[in-house]
Amino acid sequence: MIESTKTPAGSFVSVELLRADSPPERHSFSLRKRFGKWRIIYDTLLEAGLVNYVSSMRSRNPVGEPPDRAAMTRGHLAVQSYRALFASTLDR
Repeated sequence: MIESTKTPAGSFVSVELLRADSPPERHSFSLRKRFGKWRIIYDTLLEAGLVNYVSSMRSRNPVGEPPDRAAMTRGHLAVQSYRALFASTLDR
């Protein structure tokens, strides 16, 4: 863990993922405690996976090739929806 901070919305945790085959990656999580249980309300690791998943599922390119432009656009739209969902939880 790199950082843990209390915020008005809950807690913010930053981590660094170490891999043998690529440079370290930083990700963060926003958490909120409700009814005695911690819940992740935003996750940058999920965000990165979401764009890749949607893009690969919607691509018309052959397996092994990068997703086509339309598929990438859909992936980024999915991430925008995810971010909007997070923003809507801040008021609750």
